[in-house]
Amino acid sequence: MVANIVALVAVIWGLFSGNLELETVEAFALQFDTINPIQWITAAFLHAGPFHLIGNMIFLWAFGLIIEGKIGSLAFAVLYFGITAIDNAGVQIVMFLIGSEDWAVGASGTIFALMVIALIWAPENCMDVVLILLFRGFKFEVRVVTLAGFYIALEVITLFFNGFTMSSAMLHMAGVLVGAPVGLLMLNRGMVDCEDWDIIARNEWLQEYRFLCPADRYQRLRAKEDGSEDAEAAELAGRYSLLTPSTKKSESGSSNRKRKRSIEPSKSEPVKSSTRGPLETGKEKRKFSMPWSKSIKNEPEPRARPEPKRPSESSRAHPDYNRLNYLLRQALEQSSVVTAEHHFEDLRKKDLIDGLADSTLKAYIKLMSSAGQHLATLMPLHVLADRDGEHADRARLQIAKVQLKVLKTPVEALKTLGKIQDYPEQDALNQVATQGEQRDLQRKVLQQKEALIQQCQQSQQ
Repeated sequence: MVANIVALVAVIWGLFSGNLELETVEAFALQFDTINPIQWITAAFLHAGPFHLIGNMIFLWAFGLIIEGKIGSLAFAVLYFGITAIDNAGVQIVMFLIGSEDWAVGASGTIFALMVIALIWAPENCMDVVLILLFRGFKFEVRVVTLAGFYIALEVITLFFNGFTMSSAMLHMAGVLVGAPVGLLMLNRGMVDCEDWDIIARNEWLQEYRFLCPADRYQRLRAKEDGSEDAEAAELAGRYSLLTPSTKKSESGSSNRKRKRSIEPSKSEPVKSSTRGPLETGKEKRKFSMPWSKSIKNEPEPRARPEPKRPSESSRAHPDYNRLNYLLRQALEQSSVVTAEHHFEDLRKKDLIDGLADSTLKAYIKLMSSAGQHLATLMPLHVLADRDGEHADRARLQIAKVQLKVLKTPVEALKTLGKIQDYPEQDALNQVATQGEQRDLQRKVLQQKEALIQQCQQSQQ
């Protein structure tokens, strides 16, 4: 974009100052009466005027962001220049053979190639479109497949009424004819990871054509479709955690230093809890009581962990869920705080948050926490806590931290911490391979819980 803007400013300044002749500028345009490889690149950085440039740059920015986000800046630059050279070379050679003496400038051919690539790779992505009618602006969201499909169809209709002669529409469609095979080739060769949200994976009827979907990819897509694995949960599984090791370590150390100090619980908000240390050999169980728990009478017995709740199937069945969930996960992969928060808010407004996988919620929590937006983590944390799954206690721990350190409400933090309990019956039924790991994780949660309760009591004093 910068190169295009600089080129136009330099040309206009040179022409008005008399330091540049129009014939010199035309020598860098795509001339149809010759074959000049230099013009295959230079013509794409020349424009007929400011409005021609602005229109092209808006579309380059909109569709280029999608492609650059998937393959990176360097690969995008190579793709951009490669498509530009192939497109302009094809047009110049064909027109030279026909015998035309016209010429062309502009990046619109390359941009239409990028548009069709974005359509292939990310058809479900949404764009904010501003429509100005009668001096009034209207903003709305449009999917890439809809927006790109509209402009491509518009060029086809224009070509039909123009008799398929050389025109802007013909140059645009030449870009489409170059971009489509390039996008499909990169997809099928594994040069870009669309996470099976590309137009081929989203449409079974397209998968039947081998030139669109090779046999190995076809078999993988069929296996994924027939399998019972939760692909959305596996998408981000294992990449994120609610608490960083450094946080756990520091808080655990704080707990050990303060273990000797006994603090009475708040009279207005009593906290009930029971804790247990690691399982002993045989039938014996050694119990570790927290200092503040000695003052609590009639302490309840540890309860069995309830069955975890699964993500809401009714939310996942909503027609907007898949699109918004995909956009949110893509923003999380790109660590885009603003975009992720925007799509999460869209899911909240439609009451679809309870359909998100645990891994997606954890990724959102981690991203918002890293950006210092701790209040934004409360809603996904409550969803994890309400599910009573393996992440519930850690989620409650994080909620209590926000309530204590951000909201400055130690009473509410104590209420939240009181919901964290040990579950010996459930732990005893765990598989041997993971039993030790789960016990260690539960012990760390309980240690951090003890440290936070002491902080809450100190804050109240």
